[in-house]
Amino acid sequence: MIQNRTASISETTVRFFSFFTILTNTLVAIYFTIISFPYRRQPAFINSPGTLTSITVYITVVGLVYQIALRHLWQPQGTQKIVDELLHTIIPILVIIFWYLSEPKKSYNLAMH
Repeated sequence: MIQNRTASISETTVRFFSFFTILTNTLVAIYFTIISFPYRRQPAFINSPGTLTSITVYITVVGLVYQIALRHLWQPQGTQKIVDELLHTIIPILVIIFWYLSEPKKSYNLAMH
């Protein structure tokens, strides 16, 4: 985006971070970085019921929307293809698996009131 930009670097940076894929993958990275250091004092919301579930829903939406609606729109090559697959396929699958294996299923209520 920086190399092929038509706007200023600051505007290009803002545009980059406005994509749901980038925001969600950044949230995933922050969450997993924080839980990787359990001996440090963690923010209370990290271990709150539903935090991991919410992040999993967001990244699942990223994966599904890309696979269903966006994948056919472009054919990335080289490094761009690797990054594309990581952000839209591999990370969503890994987060879903992690959620399934580690989120206490009794800690949240899916019933609608």
